[in-house]
Amino acid sequence: MVYNCTLFNLLFGYAPLCPACSQVTDKPRHFCPACRNSLATISNPCKKCGLPIPQGSHCGRCLTHPPPFEALISACVYQFPLSPIIQQFKFSARLYFAYPLSQLLADRLLQDSGRTWPECIIPVPLHNARQRQRGFNQAVELARPVAKRLNIALDHGSCTRHKHTRQQASLKRSQRQANLHKAFSLRRAISYRHVAIIDDVVTTANTVAAMAEMLRSHGVETVEIWCIARAL
Repeated sequence: MVYNCTLFNLLFGYAPLCPACSQVTDKPRHFCPACRNSLATISNPCKKCGLPIPQGSHCGRCLTHPPPFEALISACVYQFPLSPIIQQFKFSARLYFAYPLSQLLADRLLQDSGRTWPECIIPVPLHNARQRQRGFNQAVELARPVAKRLNIALDHGSCTRHKHTRQQASLKRSQRQANLHKAFSLRRAISYRHVAIIDDVVTTANTVAAMAEMLRSHGVETVEIWCIARAL
């Protein structure tokens, strides 16, 4: 049976077709096997920052200047054909892309056998003004199905972005860290010791680093970063 994708989306809120090639799949709401295999991954990522390294477990920068998080885990590289799908999800409100994107990350995380799971997942918050403008927080939409599949608590209320920062993508690399200075805070006390921050795309990692620093200042001992895609 071939579905009318637009009507199906309106009625049920998700796409039964592969988000990359728009072909009907035998596993609705997932990438088809061919497109899934075409998505680039980082074969030997640094255990800290998640960027590719030729050998070893940590890059030189992370050895000399460790980031304020324990690990950064990405499902894929931020490039075609994944990048336009994330952009459409984020900027054109194609919320039905959240599920197939989230499953890429969940699949990647489940490859790590014997790992210790965090107590909760915290999506990167948007400032209230930006969330009103966009109508949703893409990190929350991605975190919901990941949390459900991994059976981990989701906390999208404790952390807030009180500083209305400029969009990181519009800034030069040298401006991004200053843009996020003291951008995040807590609405209420937390007792977590191990958390995962989730976002759609990590580029310079300044956003997640700023959030990780804030969480660690409130007693969180281990912070992991989980993202759908890592920009190289």
